[in-house]
Amino acid sequence: YQRRVREAVVSTQSTGDKADLIRAQAYRVKDEANEIRDEVHQARVRELDARRALETTLVETIALIKTQVTASSLFAQETRTSLVSLENDMRDFKDEMTGFKDEMADLKDQVADLKDQVADLKETKTAGRSGELIPAVRVEQKSTSRADCSADKAVDGNVHTQSHTAIGRNLWFRYHFASAERVGTVKIVNGKIDAVYYARLNGVRVVVMVNNVHRVPCQPNSVAVREGTGIQAQTYIVNCGGVRGVGVELNLDTTTALGAYLELREIEVYAA
Repeated sequence: YQRRVREAVVSTQSTGDKADLIRAQAYRVKDEANEIRDEVHQARVRELDARRALETTLVETIALIKTQVTASSLFAQETRTSLVSLENDMRDFKDEMTGFKDEMADLKDQVADLKDQVADLKETKTAGRSGELIPAVRVEQKSTSRADCSADKAVDGNVHTQSHTAIGRNLWFRYHFASAERVGTVKIVNGKIDAVYYARLNGVRVVVMVNNVHRVPCQPNSVAVREGTGIQAQTYIVNCGGVRGVGVELNLDTTTALGAYLELREIEVYAA
């Protein structure tokens, strides 16, 4: 009986120890569960904070987008308004240009009429001065042999002076008017009046300068120097037939290798 009591006591002690072990394990499991619960709670808190931060960012982004869209809409509206205003300005400008073109056309017509009136006045003036001397406002020659033989010596009214080019080819002398005139005759006094050199003028051609480019020949087509010495014998009259121009030009060329001289004591141009 005592043996059984001892075995029962030992068995009871062993069961108590197991119970203590199980209880200790239960405490550990509970502690671990509490830790897991805390971690889950913290995770939920972090997730909630992240969600709130995300929501805040989304709200701010949406607000920014709305602001930008509103600004873009206002800019687009202002741009449309500006374009409409520009179109209206362009339309007004086109209308003004059309009016300006019409005014310019009218002005051109008026200028054309004025030119016709001036031409008529010049015609009347020229017709009234038939046979009168047309003064030269400027004379020039291709070259000058020396200082005292310049082109103006041919229009100084002194038959004892003369113009004289240097020797060369395609020589010319130009007599410019103040305005366009109808040319009747051209009087030329040979630069040389002695029998030795008066032939230098032979073949000179007289043309009316219609403008800076166009030329109309007078008659005869070229001067044929005649025999005889002195001023009267070496004075030549060329008929230009009333051709309208801004001046006259004398041209002289030669086939000789040495070239030629163009010499004039006097030149006078008379209106038709």
